[in-house]
Amino acid sequence: AQIETMKLWRRLDARNIPRFIFVNKMDKERASFSGAMEDLKKKFAKTFVPVVVPIGDAKNFKGVIDLLNDKAYMIPAAGSKETAAAVPADMADVVAQYKEAMIEAAAEGDDEIMEKYLNDGTLSMEDVKKALIAGLKGNKIVPVLSGAAALCSGVEALIDFITEISP
Repeated sequence: AQIETMKLWRRLDARNIPRFIFVNKMDKERASFSGAMEDLKKKFAKTFVPVVVPIGDAKNFKGVIDLLNDKAYMIPAAGSKETAAAVPADMADVVAQYKEAMIEAAAEGDDEIMEKYLNDGTLSMEDVKKALIAGLKGNKIVPVLSGAAALCSGVEALIDFITEISP
């Protein structure tokens, strides 16, 4: 995290203002979503919730996966607009890991839903969305999205997130 990010973060904390993060430039050299998530966890005392994750990093970047809506947004070719698609089969294990992390972290946003999660061991996407709304509004969690804005990748998932989840 850059020094300006840290300053802004302290100002948001002082005012108890909710926030979410968009990890940009996933198509650039040395881009790493998992590295960004680890860096956030080390530098800021918050619960980070992966919501939109990349399909590949750096030169292998091919689009994003919206975990809430179980939808992929693929970049078909250089200069082309991303298109909605089914989640690639070869991403199933990665998606399952991120979904589990999302469900677990989102549950921290709402006590009632946390209890349901502890009893059932999982949550429906409807419950996850409710927990994200409550957790974001109460500034208990920080959703994390990703993409490459210069390629317009992740933008549709970001807009969906803002309209469905943001307070």
